[in-house]
This record gives sequence, structure tokens and C-alpha cells, in this order.
Amino acid sequence: MKFKKTWMSLSVLVTLALIIFLTLFPSESVTKVLASSTFGNATAANILNGKTATVDAGQITGVMADRSGGLHFLATGAMAGVKSAGDSNNNAYLQPPAGYYDGTSWVKSPQPDLVSSNILSGKNILGVAGGITNMATSNPNGLGAGKSYALGWSTGGSSSIYFKPQAGYYDGINTWTEYTDPNLIPANILSGKSILGVSGTAINGAGKAGHATGSGTTNSSGYAVISGLGFTPTCIQINCNYIICQWDSFVSPSEFTSNGGRYSNTVSVNSSGFSMYAWYSNTGFTYEAFGN
Repeated sequence: MKFKKTWMSLSVLVTLALIIFLTLFPSESVTKVLASSTFGNATAANILNGKTATVDAGQITGVMADRSGGLHFLATGAMAGVKSAGDSNNNAYLQPPAGYYDGTSWVKSPQPDLVSSNILSGKNILGVAGGITNMATSNPNGLGAGKSYALGWSTGGSSSIYFKPQAGYYDGINTWTEYTDPNLIPANILSGKSILGVSGTAINGAGKAGHATGSGTTNSSGYAVISGLGFTPTCIQINCNYIICQWDSFVSPSEFTSNGGRYSNTVSVNSSGFSMYAWYSNTGFTYEAFGN
């Protein structure tokens, strides 16, 4: 009986409270209050795919792609340089596809040119170490930094000379490639002509006698030995330590004169040079030779 009385008392109190509320807030005001209350303005694109939510328009299902889980996704764009004010020009930018990322996934942009063979040695781009030899600092042939032997040469049928350098990067400042040709000497070049900076001393050609001048050092036996003249000497004069030695094939083929004396078996000639006694061993000399 006591329980029934308590229940009735509560009912009365609730009814009185409702009457007071309706008196203070007419029904039109209540409607406006309820109308001003919203559940949210999210759209399906703002909610993860498969998830639901109640908004002003009712219940909706999300369509936002979930790109979490450590997967790799293809970027929709990629560039390097300055993307916006304040950026340095040493940045790489990747534009990820739309979706949610939890920090474990990756965005990729295939770059087939991002390989070691396209990057200078000593440089590193996004973790790819360079493999192109820097010829300005390397010393592949022991000639010194910046110098290397050419792999070959060609004239191409013209007056130009082409050298094939070794693979690597040449800075055009401190890098050189060389090719050694033992025939590139003055005696093999006509007097008055120059090839790659080597001035010629030889005179030879149709209707002309061979002529050459030069210098050298006698050997340990006192002979002046000259080669590469390009003609057979017929007349030779040597000046060695103030001693003048002369030989003329027309006057005395088997003898030469020296300071008024005649000496035998001390001269030999061939198609491009001669060997002639000059009295002093390991001594500097000058010569002049004529021939055919």
C-alpha cells in the first residue's frame, strides 16, 4: 500500500512539471528548439568506407578509401623543385590518392631513370647511390686526377681528330683524355706545319730534297743517333762540344771529316736516320741533315 502511494506521488509530480513546462514554453517554441538541434553535416566522403553515421539527412554509409595497413599506393602526381613559397629546391613531392592513411602506408611514383647509372659517384638521390665515375677526381690510369687514356681515336676522313674517352663524367675544366702516338714527332711533320701543337722540321716532297735540323745527346760510345727523319741522309753536319763533324755521301761515302781530319767507318745511314761518331759520349749536340 505504501508503494502505491509513492508511485502516485511521482506521477503527480511529473504531471505538474509537464504542465509548468508547457505553460512557460508554448508548443511553437518547443518545436523551434527541437528544429535547431542537428546531428552533423558529414557526408559519405567524410566517413570511412563501410562505416555508418547518423546526420541531419539520416543514416549514411561512408565511402572514404581506407589506405592504412602498410600498403603501397600509386601517387597521382610527382614533381621535384619548388612547390610553394618557402620551399627549397631540393624537395621531392608526391601527391597521394584520396583516402585515410594511418602512418604505416606508402605512396610511390615509379621513376625508371632513378638508377645508379644516372647519378654521379659520391652523390645520393632518395637513397640511390651514384655509380657514374667522376673523371675530374678519379685516377683510373695512374696519370693523376682528372687524366685518363682514350680508348681510341678516329679522323672520320677529315682534318678533325675524334677521341673516344673512357666512361664517366667530364666537367670540361679539370678533365683530360689522352692518346699516345709515337709518330707524332717534329721529324714526321713538314717544316712550317703543326699538328696538335707539334711543329714540323721535315722538308720532303716531290722535287724537293729532304732537310731536317735538331738536337740530341750522344750515347755512351760517342755516337749521335737520329731516327724518324723521313728521308735517307746524304749530307750530315754535327756540332758537339765545339767539334764539327761532316759527312757527304758524294764526296767520301765511307769517311767523314772532323776539324780537318778524315775518319773511316764511323757513319751509317738508313731510310729515316743516321748514326755518326761525334767524339764525346753523353754530350749534347745539334745536327743538320739533307737527303732524298
